[in-house]
Amino acid sequence: MGIIAKQASRNAALILFGVVFGAVNNVFILPNAFEDFKEGWAFLGLALSIALISSQLFSFSSQSIFINRIPKLETEQQQNDLVSLVLMASAAGALVFGGGYYLFQDFILSRLSESNALLVEKYYSSILVLTVALIAFNSFGGFVIARFKTIQLTVVQDTFTKISYLAIASLYLFELISFTTVVWLFVSSYVVIAAVMFIQALKNGLKLGIARRTENIKQVVDYALFSILDKGASVIMQRLDTIMIVFILDLEYAADYLLAFFIGSVVYIPFKSMLSIVNPIVSKEIGLGHFEKLKPTYKKTSLYGMLLGGFIFVGVWTNVDSLLLLLPVKFRTGTWVILFIGLSKIFQLLGGISGSYIVYSKHYRYNLRLNLILLGLSVFTNFIGIWSYGINGAAAATALSILLYSIMKLSFVYRKFHCHPVSKELLKLVLLQLICVAIFMSIPDFVTQPFIQISIKSVIFTAVYYLGIRLLKIAPELNSLESLKESLNSKK
Repeated sequence: MGIIAKQASRNAALILFGVVFGAVNNVFILPNAFEDFKEGWAFLGLALSIALISSQLFSFSSQSIFINRIPKLETEQQQNDLVSLVLMASAAGALVFGGGYYLFQDFILSRLSESNALLVEKYYSSILVLTVALIAFNSFGGFVIARFKTIQLTVVQDTFTKISYLAIASLYLFELISFTTVVWLFVSSYVVIAAVMFIQALKNGLKLGIARRTENIKQVVDYALFSILDKGASVIMQRLDTIMIVFILDLEYAADYLLAFFIGSVVYIPFKSMLSIVNPIVSKEIGLGHFEKLKPTYKKTSLYGMLLGGFIFVGVWTNVDSLLLLLPVKFRTGTWVILFIGLSKIFQLLGGISGSYIVYSKHYRYNLRLNLILLGLSVFTNFIGIWSYGINGAAAATALSILLYSIMKLSFVYRKFHCHPVSKELLKLVLLQLICVAIFMSIPDFVTQPFIQISIKSVIFTAVYYLGIRLLKIAPELNSLESLKESLNSKK
């Protein structure tokens, strides 16, 4: 328990570290670097969106399989055979993607405007390299997570990539490198993290070879086929709108959306630290049939996810006007995108680990149905929203889809496992956050300088929020981030 809590605290610190670098890059460096070349920034976002979605679909659900199956296998040989089989499947998936990617090149480019098509065609191969790197990262990273070594993955995924992107964007801002160099340095950073995960996997017991005999092969294949959209669901939801904006509108609009999307998505980042620790625990406990032991964790993840994520959301939204004034004039159009994306993340936080219950249980088949519904709903709502209201419509469509998706997951978990994430502490917390929004949105600006205005309001809000938590006894045991994580594992 102590090791898990300590690891969780380190994960949270590293993620926070990455958030700081990501915020500096997305809010200050990138908008200024690409103020007169929005299409360039949008291309990087498009490339990463395509690669993230494709890597989830063509990696044979390797990460989910490793997390789900490895803790349940008794012998080292069984684990080695499973790993060999899944890695071969991921390699085959990369080959299939590469062939299809070039086969449909003309069709894809024909869907873009002439200027956008020329830009994408010039760097078309970079998207393939990026996708293959992410397939490898998912596979080796999944093995590392299954060994409960999440700290290594957090370092490269949430810290190294943010720092490298910041360095690349800064070099471009000061005109020290060309955009072509930016693209390939950006892609190379993901090749590096894939290589690092491979090395970490080897250090944690990965043995490459040919699978001799995989235990319960039918179950493995069945699980992979029905969970192929497992983690891809959230990635698709986060990235599908960006891709559709590019193909329906233009790359320039996608740049505005990417900036606002990042600001709204910061709400969800602390919760990622919890999931990286909790998911292997959920998988193991469900495999042992210890459903009662998971109920406190279910409530805690929702409560603490909302405590931290809700704090960020209220802080961002009550300062949104001042925050946008810090940006170049050309990027001050994302107010409603920030709101809707932030709300979509709040819906996910309220659901806690409901998705993990489904994915790591015998009901994992239901996850496929949910994801198919989600994809259909997302495509439909985004298509209508983008055509009617541009990037604001895309963000609203995302929020609506996530809300319905979260409700379906919560309902299913309640029916099958007779548990839910709602507690009196959570209700008091939501009430406190609504009151803070009402109060701080009504307070007029103290000064005209936006940075000072944000600082003053944030300090006052933090004090009020903290006092509210203490007075309402929402989390009396919360004395430090480490105790927060220990509370998540208090039943272990």
